Amino acid sequence: QAVAAGSHDDVTAQLIAIRQIPARHEKEIFSRISQLPFPPYLGPGMSLDGYLIEQEIHSSHTSQIFRVRDQHSAELLMMKTPSLELKDNRAYVERFYREEWAGKHIQSPWVVKVIEPLRKRSFLYYLMEPLSGITLREWIRQNPQPEPAPVVELIQKVIAGILVFHRLD
Repeated sequence: QAVAAGSHDDVTAQLIAIRQIPARHEKEIFSRISQLPFPPYLGPGMSLDGYLIEQEIHSSHTSQIFRVRDQHSAELLMMKTPSLELKDNRAYVERFYREEWAGKHIQSPWVVKVIEPLRKRSFLYYLMEPLSGITLREWIRQNPQPEPAPVVELIQKVIAGILVFHRLD
């Protein structure tokens, strides 16, 4: 009917059979994630669980991202830590945990990969693959009046990443 009415949108349907939903107990999930304490203030030269902090890449009121080096393998990684200001915010801690979980389960060239640590963690954080290049903020600073083509290319990549999350719910 949509095509007959002149729609140019995809005409698709999905049928999904849900045979079983695993039991999800909120107290159990929060208990598991709240077992790890928030990391202390971190800065270059400090070490956490065998990862040497080389540089702070990003800091906001919700999290920090550091470039770290595994002191055992010398592998370069990124570490995301939650903000100490939010340690009593249960919803935030759960979102931080879910962010890590999603990053481990999504495999796409448009989404940064979350890396499973080789050693047991003693604090709440997660590791990611290192990415080369500059941040979007830096790109905008360096290109105050960009041509349309690179902007369209950049937006297409961002949309591709968002679509991966959308398709995987």
